[in-house]
Amino acid sequence: STTSIQNNVAAIALKFSISLMIALCFIAIFITVFIHKLLSPITSLSESLKDIEAQQPSEIPLSSVLEFDEIIHQINLILSQSQHSSEQLEDTDRKIEIKVLERTGELELKSVQLEESLEKAKEADRLKSEFLANMSHELRTPLNAIIGFSEVLIQGLDGQINEAQQNDIQLINLSGIHLLTLINTILDMAKIESGKMELHYTSIN
Repeated sequence: STTSIQNNVAAIALKFSISLMIALCFIAIFITVFIHKLLSPITSLSESLKDIEAQQPSEIPLSSVLEFDEIIHQINLILSQSQHSSEQLEDTDRKIEIKVLERTGELELKSVQLEESLEKAKEADRLKSEFLANMSHELRTPLNAIIGFSEVLIQGLDGQINEAQQNDIQLINLSGIHLLTLINTILDMAKIESGKMELHYTSIN
């Protein structure tokens, strides 16, 4: 009947209206949550940028409104500070390069001076070796002759001598032996310093 159809249509319309209202409520809730989740990170970013600039962390109510111009301003400030820091780093790098070049020049100069000192040391060592060789030959040879001939005279191999002469010759012999001992000591020290001392091993009690 017409009445039954109208009742069914009214019921369907009521159910549709209720369903539509429920759907709109869910959509509104979803949009609200979505907007909150979308804006919350941006708000946190803005506040973090402010804290970085001021170096004074502060608490902001969750209901505060985000201003995008403020975000751009804060980002520009950070970029400016970053550029300033970059310029400072470049300046520091240039100073370090200059210092490195200066140190390198000093090291090169010291290296040249060290080579010159090494050449002088080698020359001094050569002169020392020549001096020791001359001392060994020119001094020890006549001293050995003096000591040897004085012993010959003391022993009377070249003829008899009186007591006074013998005493004088003994002094000459003792002085020659003492002088030869000093020279041998100097030569031994030179050999020790140059690492050329020869060791002779023997058994002892």
